[in-house]
Amino acid sequence: MTERKAIVGLGNPGRKYRHNRHNIGYMVLENVADKWNVRWRGSRRTRTDSARYAGNEGEIILAKPRTFMNCAGTAVAALATEYGISPDRMLVVYDEIDLAYGRLRFKPEGSSGGHKGMQSVIESLHTAEIPRLRIGIGRGAELSVSEYVLSDFTADERSRLTQIVTRAGRACIDWAVRGNEFVMQAYNRKHKTENTQ
Repeated sequence: MTERKAIVGLGNPGRKYRHNRHNIGYMVLENVADKWNVRWRGSRRTRTDSARYAGNEGEIILAKPRTFMNCAGTAVAALATEYGISPDRMLVVYDEIDLAYGRLRFKPEGSSGGHKGMQSVIESLHTAEIPRLRIGIGRGAELSVSEYVLSDFTADERSRLTQIVTRAGRACIDWAVRGNEFVMQAYNRKHKTENTQ
């Protein structure tokens, strides 16, 4: 069995935020958990809902921080300590307003690009060498950034959301199985789920 890895989806806990654009990281992790048929369990020590999968890929910990987005790093750091996972063996999945709706962009390291959840993770793990999968949600023209990311997807966006979340879930699984380079080559190009308007 290979070294343990983790896939973390960022979002805000609670029913109020469940369908927000900011919670697409949670949605993707739930998709992966369904594919792997694993059950979520709450952890007070790590302040996450987590699920464990063991297969040919090794042991993969799926996690959704129970902290709010801007404090996600505290839960991610606790998870890393609890399971002995180094930052370069963790994939963080989150929304990105500077990508067209449906676009995926994988990077093995780098800055937060202004995303407060990812910035919290970088600060808590004391490194920017953390693989991340960003999922484009586009940028709202009539709302502030905070209002936009905390609003629900429109009816048109929801019609494509399942396909986008499914593709992002496949990217997560490919990362666990095939690694950084494969995901970068396979998912960073344009796809039919991207909003080209």
